[in-house]
Amino acid sequence: MAIENNKYTHISTATTTIIRGISGKLTKVTINTPASGSLTLYDNASAASGTVIAIIDTNPTNPVTLEYSADVVNGIVALTSGTSDITILSTNQSN
Repeated sequence: MAIENNKYTHISTATTTIIRGISGKLTKVTINTPASGSLTLYDNASAASGTVIAIIDTNPTNPVTLEYSADVVNGIVALTSGTSDITILSTNQSN
């Protein structure tokens, strides 16, 4: 089975970001440049609320990539505090 429609989103400020506005799969989160703060991921199409997928400390000692295989029903919204350089990968595939 091929993974289709891979998408990446880059975040570098404290903000709310819609990663996916539809169902799909969270595949990776990379903390490229650590900084004090956190990243909260929600299963939601448009708001930082609802079911929490993960709460991630964005200040690890070194850059880190976290691998997921998390199906999301509604979409993915990221809420960041701090100014870490983060890349989030997702795909339309959900199975």
